[in-house]
Amino acid sequence: MKVTIKAVLILFLFAYAAFAQQDTVLAKAGTQNITTQQFRERYELTPQVYPKEGNSYSKRQDLLYSIIAEKLWAQNAERLGFDTTEIMKTTFHALEDMFVRDALYKIEVTDKIKVTDKELADGLKRHFTDLELRSIKAEDSSKIFNYYGLLKKGISFDSLAWLEHRKETPVEIKYGEMIKPVEDTLYDLKKNQFTAPIRSTAGWFIFELKYKKRSSYTSQDIGSALKDVERTIEDRKAIRLTEEYLKHFLTGKEVKANSNIFWSISNKISNILAERKIKYSIPDTVSVYLKSKDVLNIENELGPDTLRMTFIDFKEKPFTVQDFLRYFIFEGFFSNQVDADTVAAKLNSRVREIIQNELLAREGYRRGLENLPGVKADIQMWKDNYLAQLFKDKMIDSIHTVSGSEVYNYYQKLKDEKDPDKIEVNIIELLTDSLNVIDSVLNQVKHGADFRKLAMLHTKRKWTIPKNGEFGYFPSTMYGEIGKKAAEMKVGQMYGPLKTPNGYSLFKLIGKKDTQKPIAPFDELKGALEKEYLGIKRSKYFINYTIGLADKYGVSINENLLSSLKLEDFNMYTYRYMGFGGRITAVPITLPFVEWYKPWSEGKKIVP
Repeated sequence: MKVTIKAVLILFLFAYAAFAQQDTVLAKAGTQNITTQQFRERYELTPQVYPKEGNSYSKRQDLLYSIIAEKLWAQNAERLGFDTTEIMKTTFHALEDMFVRDALYKIEVTDKIKVTDKELADGLKRHFTDLELRSIKAEDSSKIFNYYGLLKKGISFDSLAWLEHRKETPVEIKYGEMIKPVEDTLYDLKKNQFTAPIRSTAGWFIFELKYKKRSSYTSQDIGSALKDVERTIEDRKAIRLTEEYLKHFLTGKEVKANSNIFWSISNKISNILAERKIKYSIPDTVSVYLKSKDVLNIENELGPDTLRMTFIDFKEKPFTVQDFLRYFIFEGFFSNQVDADTVAAKLNSRVREIIQNELLAREGYRRGLENLPGVKADIQMWKDNYLAQLFKDKMIDSIHTVSGSEVYNYYQKLKDEKDPDKIEVNIIELLTDSLNVIDSVLNQVKHGADFRKLAMLHTKRKWTIPKNGEFGYFPSTMYGEIGKKAAEMKVGQMYGPLKTPNGYSLFKLIGKKDTQKPIAPFDELKGALEKEYLGIKRSKYFINYTIGLADKYGVSINENLLSSLKLEDFNMYTYRYMGFGGRITAVPITLPFVEWYKPWSEGKKIVP
């Protein structure tokens, strides 16, 4: 059966239209609407290693109630002026710039990408044609061109390999694996033809075609391959258009950084990373990360006068030293090698990146791209998430003590209660401020690395290191969402990243047991019970606070629409790659918080 490219495209468009749902209001939290499309993105793109088992509708409710709480906290935080605090102005502004750059990228690159039917047809032809090649490699141009001259004189690939005392193993090349100019050259070869020398980052190469393998295919094969082919063509065009735009945009723009301050900061970072590498015996194959507290320590060492000095001399609104340092709280900095030269080279690259990004962002603001509906929606979503986290941390920290009588009464309650479902759990946890660390560790675990070793290497909870990375058994009522999630898991499962007030948590359950046993004397448990009850007291306080916000600002939910939405349960960790560079999680990681909804809907409050 012969199927044309146009026919396949029409079928795909028809299928998409059949399943598209209208973007309507799913819920309201005060002045903010949560639409079906926004909720779908948050639901399907929220990263989890361990998906919660159970009823799908219950999972929808849990996420929606958590998002509503986030919106309520954000609105109250803005009313209290949290959006004008130093931390919001310095860290969130970098994220806002990223969305503006992304909008500029869409205009200058994405919207200009057009894929023709001929390009799709040529791409599909190559997609179903694999090449088997042999290659000759040389480190320098003189040697490779000498080989090329010998080949042109009739010397065979086998003879050259024999001269070099090595055997060249054929390699198979598929469509999209090479840059387009090289791919064009290779696919134009006939059997036993060879290329002129080709330069790459790995050296110089000459390729010889052994044969082309054309696969048979059906209309279904074309349909499944079409998207991959189109994406390859689009990606290649995006690279070309980006290079062309940046070359034009940056021509004539000269921005300098203060070299003395650069070297001072570079040496401080190198010393911090080197000390950490030695202290924790970090091998060269593992990156050493600059932490938020390191940046703040550098600021303290430099002092307020230096922090106010100009570091990057833009013609308008120069970057101060503090502006530059705060960039690393948001973007992070890491290196496998921690010697002064390597760190300086990486830092210099980041300075150039910052200058380019800032120029692009300012161009976006000049065009008013921050006012585009899509950009405003993205910025608002992330701003709410930031404000909600700040607000929750601030409110919870306001409860920092428990009285002796509260702890004793809590002890008596535990002593008297008979709860056969109560359990204790033991976990290995990695707690970090950096999602890059989480991503790196997940990839290493996926390829067989020992999570225990990686957790001990990167975790902020240093008290677990002497215990071989373990918490030791603790009641599942402790450590907030960590204990709750661990209680739901099976031994051996991992969960995360879970956003907590202390950072991102990724943990593995290594033990679970029934704790229904005679309780120890009060004096033995007093210290642990104080921490446990403080957590409970904070939780109840915040539940009641959120109920008050729901009453104050108003909440409404379309439960029928929530149950009828077509949603996919994905088990993924997803990033959104932004135009002109940078990445963030596809959606903000929502703080799980559902305990407020049931008592609010029933008009109740939680008794402290």
